[in-house]
Amino acid sequence: MTKNIFKNFSNNSPVGESFVSVQRAKYDFAVAYPDPESIPIEGLTNSISEALSTEGKDLAIYPDKQGYPPLREFVAEKLISERQISVEPNEIVLTSGSNQAIYMTAEILLDPGDVVITDEFLYSGTINIFQRFGATIFGIPSNNLGIDLENLEKNIKKLTSEGNKPKLIYLIPTFQNPQGWSLDIDKRKQIILISKKYSIPILEDDCYVDLNFDGENLPSIKSLDPECDVIYVGSFSKIIAPGMRMGFFTAPEEFLNRLRRILPSGGVNQFASLAIYHYSKNSLPSHIESINKILLNKKNTMISALQENFGNNTKWSNPNGGLYIWVELPNHSDTSIAQPIAFNQEVGFLPGVLFAADGFSGKNKMRLCFGFNKPEEIQDGIKKLSNVFYELDYL
Repeated sequence: MTKNIFKNFSNNSPVGESFVSVQRAKYDFAVAYPDPESIPIEGLTNSISEALSTEGKDLAIYPDKQGYPPLREFVAEKLISERQISVEPNEIVLTSGSNQAIYMTAEILLDPGDVVITDEFLYSGTINIFQRFGATIFGIPSNNLGIDLENLEKNIKKLTSEGNKPKLIYLIPTFQNPQGWSLDIDKRKQIILISKKYSIPILEDDCYVDLNFDGENLPSIKSLDPECDVIYVGSFSKIIAPGMRMGFFTAPEEFLNRLRRILPSGGVNQFASLAIYHYSKNSLPSHIESINKILLNKKNTMISALQENFGNNTKWSNPNGGLYIWVELPNHSDTSIAQPIAFNQEVGFLPGVLFAADGFSGKNKMRLCFGFNKPEEIQDGIKKLSNVFYELDYL
């Protein structure tokens, strides 16, 4: 049994997913890993063999600062065909995962004390990045259709009148992490109007958009108004493999010019870029279709297990894509107390407080990831987790 790694962390110190992956529970609902059996090992092996036979000697040369040009061309084609974002390859920057794109955005835009508008609950890794640059994170409540727009504009007005005009609006509009909802089309349009009205750029984190179980995606925020200042972030982590650490982003030219001055001279990993490009150009659409069938089955299994093992006083989301189910327990529950107990029972999850913009809300909430374990393991793990909550008198 691995020891609990969370007990020395306070509720006000979010633990990023990259940290919790160091030691894992048998039933790992904590971190958004994809299905390990779905990693296209044979396809990647063949693709890297093809790439090395034609381009292997180029590994002697440092990569382009913005990343491997053919992969940037592929991303540009993918963005126009699937997200209706029209950009040239020289307007795309490859990054070491989406986190690096968010980090560089914060490095360019944020100074200590600057305000960033976010959802009330958001990806813990982004919280850590914004805190790293001394930003004040201001969370706006949301419902199953996304962020509360009236509350958003009211607080932007208030903050601006107090001399704290927000520097950035950060959103995961599609299959939001951790809550799982997707921002509806009307709200996407309204957010653009608010962004332009107050001259606040939007950071659109679209990392989960390909993990769609129901068909067509809602349009990206960036595609709805090319004149709006939107920094758009995407990733290959959830559709090929997190271990390959490959993300990308595009942004208005003024921002890109500032970014180019701080880009590392060596670019991102060329070996991973070669593998991803040569695999993706032939196989990515069919692979995404395959993994979405696997993930839908796992999500449905987890929902069924929650229905069977958790009481009527517990609520949970039922997302149409992504990797997360957001669970709300009775008000007297404290998932931070339950977490180490569950970990000792071989079940991992993350308490809601780790995703709270204010650092303390979400005491009775938790995020469950359904991507990694097999369906039968999901059933067993959820039953074990419910036993922990029953013993704590939370259910």
